Amino acid sequence: MSSQQEHTTRTRLTRHAAWLFAVALLCTPSSAQAELPSTDRSLSPYFDVRGDSLDAASLPLKSTRADVKISGVVANVRVT
Repeated sequence: MSSQQEHTTRTRLTRHAAWLFAVALLCTPSSAQAELPSTDRSLSPYFDVRGDSLDAASLPLKSTRADVKISGVVANVRVT
């Protein structure tokens, strides 16, 4: 095998290794994506009413619905 062919083969292998490494990084969940334990004690949805007074009302919600449209890195979210 000539020197030029060895260099071309080595370059191809290096590129393939770099691509495999990049794909492995993209497929590995980061710590930011990992599920964190919830600090919500009840895990129930509530509607909190807060004002200037010290009394705050916390009303349980009957239901919630989320309409989510994701396009790349942009998300349109509507919660009702």
